[in-house]
Amino acid sequence: MKNRTWRGVSAEKSETVKQVLRSHGGEADREVRGQNEAWRIRVEDAAFTFYKKGTLYFSGGDGTAIEASVADISKILTAMGFETEKEFLVGMDETGKGEVLGPSVLAVVVLGKELGPKLDAELGAADTKKKHSFQSWDALFRDLDRFRGHGLSYEIETIPPWDVDKYNVNKLMDVVYQRLLSRLLYGVDPAKCRIVLDDYGVGNNLHLYMKSLSKAGAEVRVEARADEHYSEVKVASVLSKWRRELAMKKIGEKFSLPGAPVGSGNAGDALTANWLKEWKKSRQQWPWFVKISWKPIRELDGISQEVAKGSPPIRHDILSRNSQDMFRDGRLSTSSLS
Repeated sequence: MKNRTWRGVSAEKSETVKQVLRSHGGEADREVRGQNEAWRIRVEDAAFTFYKKGTLYFSGGDGTAIEASVADISKILTAMGFETEKEFLVGMDETGKGEVLGPSVLAVVVLGKELGPKLDAELGAADTKKKHSFQSWDALFRDLDRFRGHGLSYEIETIPPWDVDKYNVNKLMDVVYQRLLSRLLYGVDPAKCRIVLDDYGVGNNLHLYMKSLSKAGAEVRVEARADEHYSEVKVASVLSKWRRELAMKKIGEKFSLPGAPVGSGNAGDALTANWLKEWKKSRQQWPWFVKISWKPIRELDGISQEVAKGSPPIRHDILSRNSQDMFRDGRLSTSSLS
């Protein structure tokens, strides 16, 4: 299991954690190392250190008692929402919706309830809101992917920038999420599922579909920052982040300019902002991964008027699987399909 950190731990909860660690055979170190440490307890070959400022650090390690300790601590400190009567946990999250470069990536996962704490422990302190190297995301992906077919199923799909330029991105996401859910839940009794979506501004069509699943017995939750409270959404978040980082890595390798790397794709990233300016100076046409309808691009192009966007003109859920694959890979767009 990877190392991880819990912050903002109160003195009262730290005492509860100490009791949990002792219940799993933990023994306190006789010496406290450093003036900032409050206590240190070892469980098998792992150390759990609590600092006076309210930070609990787990050094990482393997073993039955260690896994049980981390799982119990997660329940106490992160409220990851493991408690449910449902047999399957379904999580949904996206990455790249707010970036000016690259695709938006959506992921839906289904995992057995008993696997939730284990995957949460595997991910450790992973935070998809922070910047990490592609190698870090790839390592997390590989850790998760080995559970595929062993209690974990998932689907990942991208929305290409040219469709975001033409159509309302939230409505595109509604369509893709509905298709992925339909695919993954085929043959599964909704009454056995808890379905959690990280809220991005869900539209009416997906809302109605989720409502139909709720009427069929599913426990449906649409919450902001759901990845912080549900392991299934955290897994979906990491998978979507990995796929987008893979795309941005390939884009960077092909389109970076001398002295001007592409960066993360976020308009607020100084590297990306500089790359946009340098590319504009080159007088080349914007490449395929640039969302030309976005304000930073329109400003560089000297366009002041707002862009009117419509709803996707087709029902993606009735496409053939081959057409769906072509759309996902960017060989078909909603414009050509209509």
